[in-house]
Amino acid sequence: MVVTTSLARGALQEAVRLHSAKVEAMWEMLTRTPMRVPATYRRFDEWFRMHRRIHEQAALLIVFGKIARRRGALSVFTPQFQEVGTGWELEIRQLSVKFSPGCLEQLSLERLPVTISGHALERMFQRTDSIRWSVVRDCLAGATLLLNAAIPAYVAAGCKQCVMPAEKGLLVGHVVEGELALRTFVPELAIQPKWQTLLSDLKKFIVQHKLKIETSALTQDVSLRLH
Repeated sequence: MVVTTSLARGALQEAVRLHSAKVEAMWEMLTRTPMRVPATYRRFDEWFRMHRRIHEQAALLIVFGKIARRRGALSVFTPQFQEVGTGWELEIRQLSVKFSPGCLEQLSLERLPVTISGHALERMFQRTDSIRWSVVRDCLAGATLLLNAAIPAYVAAGCKQCVMPAEKGLLVGHVVEGELALRTFVPELAIQPKWQTLLSDLKKFIVQHKLKIETSALTQDVSLRLH
């Protein structure tokens, strides 16, 4: 399937419409499901399953698990489209919940310091040869998992440019005032030589530090650094 520029733009518009409906459905479910944490450690898994069902249609990524001793944590990364001029850009919100039996320790909703341009999203539709939002969402999920570790690393290193590995390619952009501005998407088969080594190194890093990266996404612990 050849996805033209106009077709990709239409696919993005449809993704915005469908996603808005899914977010509304998610919030409706949440209003019917008060944020009551499990009373016992034995009920943690049941609680995780319930909240995964609530969020999975709208979320880019859901990370959850048991942390420390008799504590649980849940992070839900949800895309939020913002209209900019005649187009769109994507922001990501992180819902974080931490709890112990019968005690809600943290409940927060924060915007991650990253934006993904409409141009990058349209290129993801084009360069994955798909008009399905689910395909683009899966590509974004891999990048989202790394954000809590990657953003402070790029900022601390004083980088001007940045890349984020996404399934099937790279999101490429700039570091602007402490935030990542991801402007385009380059498919893996078309990556320039200067990015090939970096992509290879990032893939190795992700494999070697999988648990730490997942922990960083779950607990917002930014002690993990990219080298």
